[in-house]
Amino acid sequence: MKVQLSLSAIDLANLNSVVEVKFLGGDEIGVTEVASDTPSPTWSKTFIFDYDDGAFVGLNVDVLGDDGQKIGKEIFDVSSIIGAKGGTEAKQMGNGVIIAHLSEYVESGTFEFQFEGKKLEDTEKWFFNKSDPYFVVETVESGEVYRSETLRDNLNPTWSAGIVALMTLCGGDLDKIFTVTTYDENSKDEDEKMGSFETSVNKMISGAQGSGVDFNLVLNGEIKGGVYVKLATLSGYQVPSDAARKNMSTVGAAKMLKLEVDRMDEAAKAAVQVVAEAEAAAIEADAAAERARAAEKDALLAVDTAKAAADSAAAAVDAL
Repeated sequence: MKVQLSLSAIDLANLNSVVEVKFLGGDEIGVTEVASDTPSPTWSKTFIFDYDDGAFVGLNVDVLGDDGQKIGKEIFDVSSIIGAKGGTEAKQMGNGVIIAHLSEYVESGTFEFQFEGKKLEDTEKWFFNKSDPYFVVETVESGEVYRSETLRDNLNPTWSAGIVALMTLCGGDLDKIFTVTTYDENSKDEDEKMGSFETSVNKMISGAQGSGVDFNLVLNGEIKGGVYVKLATLSGYQVPSDAARKNMSTVGAAKMLKLEVDRMDEAAKAAVQVVAEAEAAAIEADAAAERARAAEKDALLAVDTAKAAADSAAAAVDAL
């Protein structure tokens, strides 16, 4: 099954933080965005991966400051998180906690997008005809996942908006790279490649919010035109889910309370130890005082004995 990992933290030692997640002894799963100006972040970036129920899968969770300095590191067991109440587990990190939530990933959400080509290179090279461009979106795992309509004799095409399921396009990972390739459709010969570029959902969303040529079409190392992102929107996609946020908040608060109780318990134990040591010192001081009084008594007795002996000796001398 596919599972989705969400992460949050409470009372980190740094106001700006990012998380790197790797399989224990294996490959990197991914990196979150930088959470800024908060010691208690909930990172929006989630991680989706395959998991065989009951198998041991360890996760290395490294929390870093935005300067790259390590804040803390913890290892989570996927089966332990899934088996925990609410699919959520918290571990101490410094004076705070790092919280992991796992749930089965259910495909949800779509990505709607629209491209506009600018100054595409004409592959026809005829006076009366121009290229008939269309584009294809491809992923490493699934191959072609979307194909646009063909626009005839058009080097500045505005293709219709397309919609793709996020699970099909990127497995729910908005930073996963896919390829967009433009072709000139030929009725008799094989369609001719016009150029391509690599992108991701997040990159396209950023492009749609900006201006200028968002992507260059490249063929054999040469730029063959540009592509603008006119539209890039998500629908039905929310991460972490409200349930994940609630569970992480509840479990994190409970862990913080336990840490505080443990710290208070340790402080109480330390106080009891100090009192016990003080009482022992007082007892020892009383014993020492008693020994001193006994020694003083013995000394006075010795003086009296010596004085009596001296008196006896003086009497003996007078008797001679």
